[in-house]
Amino acid sequence: ARLFNQYGQTEAGPRIAAFEVDPADFDGACVGAPIAGAHVRIIGPNGALPDGCVGHIELRTRSAMLGLWGSPRRRDMPLQTGDLGYLQDGRLHVVGRADQRVKIEGQWVDLQRTANAVEEIAGVRECAALCVSDARGAAQVVAFVEGEGALESAIRGALRALPGPARPRRLQFIETLPRTNGKVDRPALRALLEAS
Repeated sequence: ARLFNQYGQTEAGPRIAAFEVDPADFDGACVGAPIAGAHVRIIGPNGALPDGCVGHIELRTRSAMLGLWGSPRRRDMPLQTGDLGYLQDGRLHVVGRADQRVKIEGQWVDLQRTANAVEEIAGVRECAALCVSDARGAAQVVAFVEGEGALESAIRGALRALPGPARPRRLQFIETLPRTNGKVDRPALRALLEAS
């Protein structure tokens, strides 16, 4: 079998980049060069970023959808993928979702990194981290954990390696993370939090 790493979105044709990889030398972040007709830029606050700099992945392609129902977009408008990544030597590297990177106490926090750290604990099946506001309106991390509550001390000990703002203030143990189309349903998690 030949292994290809691919990156795409339903809104964009659906492939944006792909390349054949050696299983022994697999780097999941690298998705290869953009395919023919897909023009990718990495965008920061002041425009396009140089090679190696992480920013928002922007795409121009004739195969992009023209908009959601009731919210059309012009053909010449770039598609904002909602993903973060960087270009290096013509290859695209995807590092996470833009909505998974938040600022807490003046520091950027990667919520996926927090979730990944929790998932490294034996007995944790899966984790999803959210940024929520406390009673004073201050941002904080809450982690929803598929696992037993007895794991709490092990999780908190392991997370000491993370910067303070990235450590969950609250661990919510849950039987199964809610999903829509296979992806974690974050609005449903927020609703669970509000109801608890």
